Amino acid sequence: MISPFARLIDYAVAFHFKRDPSGRLVFLPLISKGQGYFVESKSDEEKLRAFVKMYRSANLLLTLLCYLVILAPTSLGYNLYAGAIPMRAKLMTAVGTGLFWVLCYGASGWTLWSLYKKTIGNFTDQLAVAGPGVLGQVSEASSGRRRLALLIVFAATIIIGVALLVAVQQAHR
Repeated sequence: MISPFARLIDYAVAFHFKRDPSGRLVFLPLISKGQGYFVESKSDEEKLRAFVKMYRSANLLLTLLCYLVILAPTSLGYNLYAGAIPMRAKLMTAVGTGLFWVLCYGASGWTLWSLYKKTIGNFTDQLAVAGPGVLGQVSEASSGRRRLALLIVFAATIIIGVALLVAVQQAHR
């Protein structure tokens, strides 16, 4: 049985690999940017899929960890010791720890992105470049699904944010 995390990663990796109208496999390293490469051999496809899967997994885990590390310490100050700590001290602690972890996440994310770009550059040196006409035909099919997924994520984020605000307001009454 495949885990939901693995299915999510496989779904994200699928955006990097599309077929052109003639049936050739096209690898899109940046998905939405204008570069693509024809993947001719099965071994190259497997290597690229494995590396993109590692990158996507690490990126998702880093993002989830960042959210947990930022949200947990900053919310503890608000919920513990209800009136014992002045609001100014709570806010300074929340902003300080939040900025620290955002900087840590930024440095980690930048390092991961640099590694991805360098490694993909090495992988794609031997591959034939797909022309802009091919990329236009390949990416048109997936843009609607990607927009829908982004819209759903955006809406879910807003709903969760509003729910957290309501929960915090109810906890202080």
